[in-house]
Amino acid sequence: MSEKVTLSLGQAIERGDLNALVGILKDEEVKRKEEFKSVIQKKWNDGASLEKSELQELGFRPSEFSDNISAHPFFPVFEAMEQVEGAFQILSSSFQGFFASYGQFHAGALYGNADFSRASRDSMQQIFSFAFAAFSLVQAYRKLESRSEAYKSVKDSIFNECFGDADLTSFLQELRNSYGHVWLFSPEPSISQDLTEGTIETALTVSSRLLLEK
Repeated sequence: MSEKVTLSLGQAIERGDLNALVGILKDEEVKRKEEFKSVIQKKWNDGASLEKSELQELGFRPSEFSDNISAHPFFPVFEAMEQVEGAFQILSSSFQGFFASYGQFHAGALYGNADFSRASRDSMQQIFSFAFAAFSLVQAYRKLESRSEAYKSVKDSIFNECFGDADLTSFLQELRNSYGHVWLFSPEPSISQDLTEGTIETALTVSSRLLLEK
């Protein structure tokens, strides 16, 4: 049974062993990465600043940047903040999207070309996104709080403002559960016209009967 012989860089070059040479260079590169990450992590943990050469090393190797920056003690908090931002962006976008869908339907009603099918489909998509994003935002804030007590008061303030209405919060939770596991509720567009006043009213509604039955 043959034993594996480990060659030095010089021996690999001398013998012209390409496979051994590639393996040695890869091992050296892994060692360099680990040593650099260890050095900057220690400095960050000690509250020290990086040297100019270390900052250059950090910036000149974009493929390693994410792995290196994850060694910073604040990175878990930053990561949690990104989750909060992402959930809030989806929540805001779906909220605005719903009113945009309704506005488009209302404008169509005024000019006689309302698209009922599109209004129902688009508004359902926005409500779906909003319901899931709302509770993703809750979980994201809880994760942020678990990684930094400094954000507890911020989270509590936002929760009281956004989720202070227990009935509304319960409704959103049940709506999310229904969308995820039971039924995709589609808002029903409607148009009513008052010929005497010459006005047109529009609405997007979800049947309470469907919500209760499903």
